[in-house]
Amino acid sequence: MVNAEENWLDSFQQLIKHYVPDLDGSSPEINVACLVAIGIGIFMALRSAKCLRWMVTCFGLVAGAWLGIVLAKFVGTPKPITSAVAAVALSVVAYKTYKVWLVGGSVLALFLIAVGYQIGQGDLNRYLEDPKQAIRDGKIQLLTPEEQRMKIDPSRLELLEKLGDRVGEELKSLGPTRWILPVGAAIVGGFLAWKALNVFAVVWMGLLGAVMAVMGGATFLCAHWPDLRTPMTEKPLYIAGSMIGLWILGLIIQAKEARFPKAKPKDKAESAED
Repeated sequence: MVNAEENWLDSFQQLIKHYVPDLDGSSPEINVACLVAIGIGIFMALRSAKCLRWMVTCFGLVAGAWLGIVLAKFVGTPKPITSAVAAVALSVVAYKTYKVWLVGGSVLALFLIAVGYQIGQGDLNRYLEDPKQAIRDGKIQLLTPEEQRMKIDPSRLELLEKLGDRVGEELKSLGPTRWILPVGAAIVGGFLAWKALNVFAVVWMGLLGAVMAVMGGATFLCAHWPDLRTPMTEKPLYIAGSMIGLWILGLIIQAKEARFPKAKPKDKAESAED
């Protein structure tokens, strides 16, 4: 059991080293992205119960803006106008039907957690490509000069595309029995959403927020102090513990507020009678 854990940890470190390049702490994009992830994550972890509808609306706004950019390529309309119109339209739909979105998010959250568990088992080195050869159509072939160049100096987008391809291959290789857990998790998510939608939505939104906040903070620290990257990858349980701690803290705070609601102000008529 210990050897299996050590092997998994070693392959996890290799995976991080391969797919996560060194970050530039002076980059405004990285700093802004990290700070935004930290802020949104903390808000989701600690205050999501108060703003479920508005959080869904904001998600619809962002999703609509992205959808508008994609549609503009096919329709031929200006991207800013198409993006703005789609963002406003989808945010209005999200505001009106936010409970439907929460149900879908509940199902998707548990499904993705189960899928992540399935593809994260075993030796993670299977997600690393052999630098000397590649398998295409079941046959081992040498890399092309372009692929060799990408291997020597790959961009972040190229690395993410490679990782996405390997995850896709792993999902295709899952047998029927290994899909039982994700499908069962989706059914459980739908059942929990049906019985206690708001409560369960706060639970998975809080978890998502905790992951965003901690990962944003870890990325920010590694970008400004690269020496911290090695101890963080060697002790991933500390990162996971921070996520769980923030998540549980948020659940405690929001449960306490729900249990002890603030007193409502008295009406003017009642005040006059007193």
